[in-house]
Amino acid sequence: MGFFPSNLWLEREEEAGLIELCVSSPDKVFHGYGGNHYYKALGSAEIVADGEFCGTGDTEELLGLQTHVKGSLTSSFTVVQYITVEGLRDRLQRFVRVVSSNNTSLSFPATIVNGEVLPSFEPGSSFYGQYVGFVRDIELFPDLREAGLHIRLDPERYGGSLEELDGHFIVDGDSDRLSSLFVSTLLKVSGMRTLPVNYKRGAVNHPGLVALRCSSPMGPLDLIVPPFLIKNHPEYSSLFGGGREVYAWATVMVSIDVAIGKYRDGALRDEESLLALFAAALMRGQYDRVSRYIAEDAEFFGSDDRHIVGKTAILSHLGSVSEKVFSSFETRQLYLPTRLNRDIQGIEKGRPCIDIQIYSNRNSIGLAFVNVENGLIKKIMFRYGVANEA
Repeated sequence: MGFFPSNLWLEREEEAGLIELCVSSPDKVFHGYGGNHYYKALGSAEIVADGEFCGTGDTEELLGLQTHVKGSLTSSFTVVQYITVEGLRDRLQRFVRVVSSNNTSLSFPATIVNGEVLPSFEPGSSFYGQYVGFVRDIELFPDLREAGLHIRLDPERYGGSLEELDGHFIVDGDSDRLSSLFVSTLLKVSGMRTLPVNYKRGAVNHPGLVALRCSSPMGPLDLIVPPFLIKNHPEYSSLFGGGREVYAWATVMVSIDVAIGKYRDGALRDEESLLALFAAALMRGQYDRVSRYIAEDAEFFGSDDRHIVGKTAILSHLGSVSEKVFSSFETRQLYLPTRLNRDIQGIEKGRPCIDIQIYSNRNSIGLAFVNVENGLIKKIMFRYGVANEA
């Protein structure tokens, strides 16, 4: 997630030094589409310095630091909405609203760690990740009755009943610009453990973090709690023992590390991945991220017999097309990565393609394909008037 010092019990003033630590001695570098992520493990805690590519070369601008915690909980996620947070310096921080395979009926906001390994953050795109929840505020109670005596809810908004909240998230209503990334929820906590953090502030060792294993609306969830939130309330520790569950009312930001599984070595440059990257560029009319992966001598073929040679000319044409597409609601289009479900005009069934649809009515009006050689897009083909139908 974004660098919030309280996540790992670190100070904002330490950010520059931690970025230098990541870059000078990374445990791993995840090469992404728009930049690199320099990963460093500090025991159970993880820090990641973000370096965004500048222009077409290998020069990077170091933007900021992400934080995460190792864990055993993983899931598949599908993006429902891309969330834009204004005013953040680190342009490689990605925020989305997702549904988890653990509960496809519930969407919630999340921050993506090592996000540049993913080709797309557009609605409908899916990924696999290891997740935790970082706590901003928390209260623990021995039972539901005790929770009800302390938690004050707006009865018009929440019904006034804690039982009605079991299994639901509430978007936090604070006025700060990041408030929409947090959810407040009632959780059942089954255990507590301490996580070591290998970091010193001067001669003082980091006190570690506290992890609470919970049952949440999105499935099992490890809440990562700064130690002061527990140590300032000695009565919390006495709640655990004998295998009993306690209740937590917590304000949480979900953090998902996606540099695992097929992305454990960074971004992929196969046909399916670069087509998804291209589709995401078409969706937003922004081609900076994909331009690095279009060959200088690439060719563009349109349904109107248009033939364009060279990356610069192709990007200029695509920019002009995007201006027209985005000029009105009636002309808006969707570009959805999928697979061809039948043989058409010399292209075999099953090949990755982009289904081009009219935004207003979702009618399919054409298809797009790419050819990839040596990790670069060499050919772009648009075929209008051809639908991806069985």
